[in-house]
Amino acid sequence: MTTRQRVRPIGKQRNVCASEAPTLLVLGGAGTGKTVTAAAAARAHLLRRDAIAATGAARDRVLFLTFSRTAVTQILSRSRGILRDVADRVEVMTFHGLAWQLLCDFGRYAGHRVRPALRSDAESKLFEDDPDILSYSDLLPEALKILRLPRIGALAKRRWSLVVCDEFQDTDSAQWELLELLTVVGNRLLLLGDPNQMIYDRLPGRSGVGPQRLTAALARPGAEQIDLPLGSHRDPTMLLPTVAEAVRQRNFNHPALAEAIGNGRLRIVTGIDEQPAVKAVCEAIDNSRQQGANTFGIFLHGNEPTAAMSAALTERGVDHDAVGLSESYGEALSTFLTMLEFAAGTADWEDVLVRMAVFYTSTVRSKRAPGLAFTIGRGQAQGLLATRLNNLRAALFDAPDLDAAAQIAAESWPALGLNRGIRQWRRAAADVTRLMTLSGHALDSITRQVALTRLQSFTDVDEGDRAAIQLMNLHQTKGRESDAIVAVFRADDYYGNETEPFTSASRLLYVVLTRARRHVTLLLPTNPHPLVTPFAALASHGPTSQYRG
Repeated sequence: MTTRQRVRPIGKQRNVCASEAPTLLVLGGAGTGKTVTAAAAARAHLLRRDAIAATGAARDRVLFLTFSRTAVTQILSRSRGILRDVADRVEVMTFHGLAWQLLCDFGRYAGHRVRPALRSDAESKLFEDDPDILSYSDLLPEALKILRLPRIGALAKRRWSLVVCDEFQDTDSAQWELLELLTVVGNRLLLLGDPNQMIYDRLPGRSGVGPQRLTAALARPGAEQIDLPLGSHRDPTMLLPTVAEAVRQRNFNHPALAEAIGNGRLRIVTGIDEQPAVKAVCEAIDNSRQQGANTFGIFLHGNEPTAAMSAALTERGVDHDAVGLSESYGEALSTFLTMLEFAAGTADWEDVLVRMAVFYTSTVRSKRAPGLAFTIGRGQAQGLLATRLNNLRAALFDAPDLDAAAQIAAESWPALGLNRGIRQWRRAAADVTRLMTLSGHALDSITRQVALTRLQSFTDVDEGDRAAIQLMNLHQTKGRESDAIVAVFRADDYYGNETEPFTSASRLLYVVLTRARRHVTLLLPTNPHPLVTPFAALASHGPTSQYRG
């Protein structure tokens, strides 16, 4: 199923499009076409509303909500050819993107500034709390306050007559409350889910995620459920989806695993103890590329090993996109601009160091700012890094004009030798340089555009980065697809206190395995975690009933 073709719904998909249930729960496995079906249903809904609308009445709109900015990009890519003439009436946002829009539109009625200020997650890690500046974690609670306001809430709710929620099974309590508050009499909810892809139920901070969410949806007045039939547009052969389902059920004796291993669509490589396993990952990419793969997903468990792999790939010159660092691009823009402002005499060097600290923090996957960020931001770098920073300061100060300063800034971050955020930096450098040309080198104009783009990078869609190799945490894989995936497992990976049959963690494996169109490579250490130990047995001895679920 291509993203641009005019999809003709069939079977249960037609039922979804024809339904006018106030709450419709659509369940289907990975790759069954829930997203494109929802797009077709959104178009059908709008055309029905158009047919009965009074002459001159405002046309209805649809809101499509999902969890990540990456998922927004995926949804837009898959649905453009389906929505066609109503595409401009379907708004696709993250939950936090919607919350920010509500705060910008109505926040003053809930005690916020006319123009609310938003702090990036990286800034929240580095700076002390400021009651006048919102953080990322403030967005949903503050948006809920707005929707509870009698008059303002009613006005916001009337904007969309259909609200679609992707990956509904993983909504937490705040997100579910937001969905319910957005629905008034006459409006509809279309909820897309798959209980087998419920992988956020054990993550910290995700209060309320669990099977009760589906039960609550069906308890709403007039709610209906439609189950999409098995099938996969990613892998029409259904071999890899069948493998994934067998693994979810802990049935490692299923003949699909033997077939996939036998024909090379599933490769299991053991004894990979190097950390990060960059050599094995590169070999796996090369192997899949030789078999016709053009796009690749590299998955690891945990933020720190994912960041370490990104740094190692960068050092080897492997172009890739580290997914889940969405704000890094915006912070790279801000840092680059501050360098230009320093060269122009409108910013201090201390401002440059602070923005560098923020950008570096945005490239590191951790709950706290790294110590090096504080060292840079306070001007306390030593040794080679201090020398490089001093050289950069002198070069920018002596730059004869803004073009020369931009050239120096473009080369600055890679030259520092930090091996993080280089892709985002290069993209930001290209974009600011383009803005310089468009604005006639007017620094004020560039500043305004960078400030806007930086804010958008925190909450909105970003289609500017389409690297063939995408690197991410296992929990960021939902909604993704690529020709080949490489999943790296380490001996010290932590999956909670589960034991066989690993009910929750096996759902995570199911999601990972269903991302691939063609090939899956699993890299296992000598002593793997019990969750993936059966794969090692398959690699050594072939299918065995020892681990049958």
